[in-house]
Amino acid sequence: MSIKKTSSPEDFEALWTVKEIAAHGKVCTKTIRRWLVELDVPTVRIGRQIRVRASHVTLLFKKKW
Repeated sequence: MSIKKTSSPEDFEALWTVKEIAAHGKVCTKTIRRWLVELDVPTVRIGRQIRVRASHVTLLFKKKW
């Protein structure tokens, strides 16, 4: 069994919940979920929760995805 060691900053980037993104952008969580699908933003699932990398959140609001 091997362990992958990485030190890339991307591996340690903050993950935002849909609720946090909605509060930041002052929009409804349903809007955020729709944007994630429409703009095909990569997400991370932790259990049943959807998380988005912090760098992708800024791109989401610029809509330059």
